Order: sequence, then C-alpha cells, then structure tokens
Amino acid sequence: MRTWLAGVGLAVAIASLGLSSTRADAACGREGVYVYETSWCPYCNRLRQMLVRNHVNYTSYDVDKDRRAFSFMKEHYKTTAIPVIVIDGSYVVGFNESRIRQLLCIR
Repeated sequence: MRTWLAGVGLAVAIASLGLSSTRADAACGREGVYVYETSWCPYCNRLRQMLVRNHVNYTSYDVDKDRRAFSFMKEHYKTTAIPVIVIDGSYVVGFNESRIRQLLCIR
C-alpha cells in the first residue's frame, strides 16, 4: 500500500509540473490586446480575421490615421513595420501566427 501511495504521489507531482503555466499562459490576453495596423495591410487583415475567429477582444490603432499611435509604436516597439500586436505587455511585429496563438493560449 505504501509503495502504491508513493507512486500516486509521484504521478501527481509529475502531472502538476505539466500543468504549471508560464507568465504568458497565465495571462492569455486578459491584461490587454492592442493592434497597431492599417486598413490596407494584408497581414493586418489576416491578424484581424484570426482575432475575430477566436473571439479575442482587442483595441485597434490605425497608424495611417492616428499619428500619435504611429509615434508611440515607433518609439516603444522600435519599428515602423505593421502589424504590431501587444499581448499582456509582450509584442509581436508582423503576422507570426504561431507566436500570437501561443501568447493568446489558442491551440
């Protein structure tokens, strides 16, 4: 019986290691999702479609129409490339679907 309980304890410990989450997994977009984009950018369109399809709420900034947003993006994320998606303080430049899915905990 004692051996069986020790085995169960080990199994529980191993299982809990697999369930521990990283900072990104723990937040999964709950701290905010922000997109810097334009209406004409094909990668921005793909990003918007992915977010809508997965029911992700986000705040959008059109950097063609909002010069302050463009300046902010350029200063804080050191890029003029679009789209820039900010998820819980982490950001991705361009449409890197696998990284975006990882940060949003979308399988």
